[in-house]
Amino acid sequence: MKPQVIKGCYFTIYLHDTSKLIQSYHKNYLVLLQKQLLVMDQWIKKKINSPDMTMDISITLCGERKIRSLNTKYRQKKQITDVLSFPLEENPMTLLKKKALPFPILCLGDIFICKEVARKQAKAFKLSVAEEMIYLGVHGLLHLLGYDHEKNAHQAAVMFKEEEVITNKIF
Repeated sequence: MKPQVIKGCYFTIYLHDTSKLIQSYHKNYLVLLQKQLLVMDQWIKKKINSPDMTMDISITLCGERKIRSLNTKYRQKKQITDVLSFPLEENPMTLLKKKALPFPILCLGDIFICKEVARKQAKAFKLSVAEEMIYLGVHGLLHLLGYDHEKNAHQAAVMFKEEEVITNKIF
């Protein structure tokens, strides 16, 4: 199945729906995803100020079996999780700020969002499933850009602050 392509100024998202979740939440999710792109474009522009740069991201909506398999294989955690990110660059923000890229397109990596976990968390947080998937997408995208809340308390605070800034502009 071909991915759905959603383009912003700086970001291009390739959306793969292996779970067929988008068929249920199609309109709301895609509208919010487009808004997320606009907000992320404004956010990244302030960070790097490079109008001729684009970043590609793959987002896959998957089920519990797939997310557990990936979590086990790559993080040695044999459990289901809500979102996983697999960056292709170790510190892309440094490359972007220095404009040290050999090509005008930077492939940031892959984000996997588990549909069942998104549904459960949406209910717990009193959000729509589409809104929860946007929160998870922002979280995953920040990981692709090099933010990491698992390293130490300071980096966690920085990442969660950026998440808050971005999501407050989306919602």
